[in-house]
Amino acid sequence: MYRYIAAIYKLIIFLMVVSVCGGCVKETQSPSSVNNRAVSSLEPVRSSHNYYDISVFEVPAITENISRQNCPTIGNILRSDDRYFICSYFLGQENTIEKTNIYCVDHTGTQLYSFQLDGCQVPDCIIDGQLTYLTTEKTVVMIDNMTGEVTKTLVIDFPEVTSIAECADGFVAAGSGRIIRFDPEGNELGRVENEAFSFFDHSYPYFEDNGIPYAVIDTGNRLEYWRLDFENGASELITDTVSSNIALGFCYGKYVIDGTGEYRLCLNDLQIAQIADWNENDIMPERKTILTPSQFFPFDDSHLAKTYVYGDGSCDVLLFSLAGQSDTSDKEILTIGGYGAASDLSIRMAVYHFNTSNEDYRIQIIDYSDDFPFATGLEAQEAVTALYSYFNSGNAPDIFFGNYFDYISMGGSGMVQDLVPYIENDETFDTSELSQSVGSIMFPRGNPCYQIFSSYAICGAWGLDSVFEDPDVSMSELESYSQDTTLWGAVCSTDIADQAIRYPIMRSMERTALFSEEDLEEIIRFSIDHGIPTQSQDQVDFNRMDTVSNGEYLLSRRIVSDVFSYYRYIRDTGESFRYIGYPSSFGSTHPVMPNGMVAMSSGTEHPDKCWEFMRYLLDEDVQMMVASNQSIPVNQTVLDQVLEYAGRPYNPDDCPDGLRALFLVNDPVPENVIREYREAVDSVDTVIMYDWGLYNIICEEVDSYDLQEKPIDQIAESLFNRLELYVEDYQS
Repeated sequence: MYRYIAAIYKLIIFLMVVSVCGGCVKETQSPSSVNNRAVSSLEPVRSSHNYYDISVFEVPAITENISRQNCPTIGNILRSDDRYFICSYFLGQENTIEKTNIYCVDHTGTQLYSFQLDGCQVPDCIIDGQLTYLTTEKTVVMIDNMTGEVTKTLVIDFPEVTSIAECADGFVAAGSGRIIRFDPEGNELGRVENEAFSFFDHSYPYFEDNGIPYAVIDTGNRLEYWRLDFENGASELITDTVSSNIALGFCYGKYVIDGTGEYRLCLNDLQIAQIADWNENDIMPERKTILTPSQFFPFDDSHLAKTYVYGDGSCDVLLFSLAGQSDTSDKEILTIGGYGAASDLSIRMAVYHFNTSNEDYRIQIIDYSDDFPFATGLEAQEAVTALYSYFNSGNAPDIFFGNYFDYISMGGSGMVQDLVPYIENDETFDTSELSQSVGSIMFPRGNPCYQIFSSYAICGAWGLDSVFEDPDVSMSELESYSQDTTLWGAVCSTDIADQAIRYPIMRSMERTALFSEEDLEEIIRFSIDHGIPTQSQDQVDFNRMDTVSNGEYLLSRRIVSDVFSYYRYIRDTGESFRYIGYPSSFGSTHPVMPNGMVAMSSGTEHPDKCWEFMRYLLDEDVQMMVASNQSIPVNQTVLDQVLEYAGRPYNPDDCPDGLRALFLVNDPVPENVIREYREAVDSVDTVIMYDWGLYNIICEEVDSYDLQEKPIDQIAESLFNRLELYVEDYQS
């Protein structure tokens, strides 16, 4: 099964340096054991071409006192007799819930009726045809599905119960060390006790598959699936998410849903069967500022729901009903390939727009993390090298996605096309629409343009404006500024050196050797003096802005995605900041982490259609959406709109429609903060892409100081020689 985000959590520090990764998981893995218990792995089965009819129900907006802390939430969605019960509540001050709203809708998304309950009464499941919830007093309450009036209250002798779920002949109650089965009247039918049942998955503690009951146990770093025997009080561990390469966060009882599709656990057959491939379905992306991550609610093999909770207090609920087998035989399939494309908002928007507006063509996403996985820089180099060979064997996608690829190198070798001719022939687009700094990065004057991107975040260090008059600061200048002040929190030496060397080199089209041996010696010494070893047990610390204003550190290394996040970082400091970027021997670079980065394959047979898709990433609709979801748009007009209205008190009658939800949940930004932020945006000069060979050369050499006790001058000499060879090889 494609698992494009499976490695995110264990690699979070690596990815803060390297980029936000789609993650990588191998397709199969040999059986493992948990606490000496044998665990089987599940075999993926991918053969589904199912597609869904999708209807949308718009949950009415709740705007009173809304903020990031006080927001609407979809607590649960349940299904019974082809009706959906959408349970929403408003999380108010101090996390209190005053009202629970229940909306009953049919499969078309048409509301049939609604009612309101006092306090937090979100139903957990449907028992005996009635909405049912577990109270804080550990009683089971059933209510009328049309009025919300209590019809039955069951007091069960199980004080440790934490969750309930429907079963074939009643319900189960799960809690520490046991799971008990009851009939609808609350009479016990059987129980299973096991010390391993320390904590059940709260949302999906139990399910049945072909009449066989299973419990889902949350151990903290994995979910375990246990077969239950209520008659004999026995249990058997079948598998877990680690052994079966399933990422936490995508599990819903016996279903697994991620950015590639929907899957079903068939534990009796030790398989993960695909129900639907999202490439075969047109799923509407979010329409406004997302306040909380979207959720899935699977009901059976033919029905599920997906939610978008927006910043203006409204929600979209997408209702999926299995409609049959998809047939794309009459369409020309174009592919976009990379790591994690399905998780990128602008790509999802562009794919949806392209597929719903083209009769003869269709875009499908290919994720390489299954067949070309990696979890370290060395593995990344091997994976991408293998991918290049794969591409050159006739398997290149029509469009490449992401910043894991070195598009300048790929353009030089003829693997990707120069986009300048398409831009010049496109009467609907002018590069002057882009902000000047980003336009200079994307379209370097007199040079080819091999990639474009839809939005970005600013990466690097920030210091007090009162200390730094110039954003271009070298390492030696930083040390003169710091005196007795620590530069920043705990940062790996390899990261400091990599950012000082690789970013400037990759910014150059010619990849010239920019650094002398003396420069490299200065960089390595600086990196070791002001960083921690890669093998250190110290926690990497991206220190807050207030640690700079109070004098603890000179700089704060931040990823700034929009003006509101920047304001939240500094609002309590009372200081003005300046964006420094990443220091090097000659000055500093000011890099951006791109979103929606794409390049066109030289091997595509449909370049005009590829450009149509890519061009839409720069369209004002997409630009407004990425801005409303707290990324920096590349379009200057949209950026100006965001900054203009960011400083005003919220007024729904005086606000661009696409940005209304963004401003509703954020406080107005002071003019001086907007000015600082604009200066930072205007100073960016580098886009972060990866040449993994260069990355590993730098890291290996810097690591040798601690691993091999190699002197700094010898490291500099070795690194200089390796960089010379790298440049010669690149230019040849």
